[in-house]
Amino acid sequence: MSTALTMIVSMLFVFRSLNLLKAYFLLIFLIPFLPSYIGIGVGTGGFSLSLFRIMLAILFAYMVVFSIQRQEYFHRNISLAYMSNKKLINIMILFFLLKVFSLLIHSTEISLYIKLFNDFLFSIFIFSITILLVNSDNTIQNLMKMIFYSYTIVLALVIIESFLKRPLLSGLISQTIEIGRDYTQGYSRNSAYRSSGSFLSPILLGEFLVIMISVVMAYINTFKYSLIFKSVYILLFMYAVYSTHSRSAILLSLFALYLYILFSAYRGNLFTRVIANLFNVSIIIVAFYFIYNYVNNLLINFTGRFDYITDVEERSSTSRALQFSNVLDRMKDDFLFGLGKSRNFTNELGSSIDNYYLWTFMEVGIIGISCYFLFMFFLLKEALNQYKSSHINYYLMPLMISILVSITYQLLTANPANHVYLYIFSGLVCTMRVLQNKKQ
Repeated sequence: MSTALTMIVSMLFVFRSLNLLKAYFLLIFLIPFLPSYIGIGVGTGGFSLSLFRIMLAILFAYMVVFSIQRQEYFHRNISLAYMSNKKLINIMILFFLLKVFSLLIHSTEISLYIKLFNDFLFSIFIFSITILLVNSDNTIQNLMKMIFYSYTIVLALVIIESFLKRPLLSGLISQTIEIGRDYTQGYSRNSAYRSSGSFLSPILLGEFLVIMISVVMAYINTFKYSLIFKSVYILLFMYAVYSTHSRSAILLSLFALYLYILFSAYRGNLFTRVIANLFNVSIIIVAFYFIYNYVNNLLINFTGRFDYITDVEERSSTSRALQFSNVLDRMKDDFLFGLGKSRNFTNELGSSIDNYYLWTFMEVGIIGISCYFLFMFFLLKEALNQYKSSHINYYLMPLMISILVSITYQLLTANPANHVYLYIFSGLVCTMRVLQNKKQ
């Protein structure tokens, strides 16, 4: 079933890609419904070509053809975006080149270079095609429309799944693709069913829901839907997040709300800014208090009690802390440039990694992870600079919230399934800078 679906959708997408913009919008709409278990198995080792990767490769091929046929249009749009965001784009390219270099000095295995090309499609390519095609206020609005429709369907599927208590898309799983567990059995915590939608885990579903809610609500506000519609939509979002039973999703939902209040206050008068600063100080004090106690408990657990811990929640927290120690021990001889692309660092460490920054550090070392931090710094700086300027794009604040939530989420999961949105939003920030320069 999965193989047949992959082939049919891929063929249809080939024809849709004759119109590059429509193909791009279609891909954005379908992203939440393209998990890695829908694809074509390759060989007997559990490797696969997922439908999402195939569609990205098709779009990439058409963009290459498009760039040759319409060289002037391609060069103008890319040049405008580059001249307006040099530091951000240079750092992003440097980060990827460091990935290539790290792999070159460690391996000649072809499959790892294919995975590296997939990284290119998920990051630099999706960023580039966004700034190439989404180059006006109208196309930004159409992109948000696709995200809104897609997000609404995800909400509906999650709510249905939470009542049926079984994965709705389990029949689409390819038997030739290794996904690490029996997805058809679903997830549970303390005997409560955890919704995962079309994602590989409830954590990834929760991440998607929280990252995207700010831009989705911004789109709803542009069309002045009734207060009842907005209230019902927020309640459905809250229920969907709750149904995942993901602590990180619940926590970062509150973080997103805090960011909304914060950014709104700083756009107000002096009084609201003073109140916002006092609120920030209070939040920071409370956060440091809880972080101190949390870290203190983790350090106590470092004394060798891990194998004797039976409580699931305590064991999960201790495992996250032990990852730092394991990674640092493994990286002593490859501190600068990392170990290069790997199929799975879990096998090398003997434990899982639930932190994307640790995973990236193992891939590209301290130099590479520093570039990644610089990329996020320049991205946020650019968005904030635009937000403070006279011409304000309506979607800037929700984009900043989504980017900050995405960056924070990378502390809690190593799976990059939702990181494609970070590069889409990065492309939008660059596009908004170009549009702002034209209007000045």
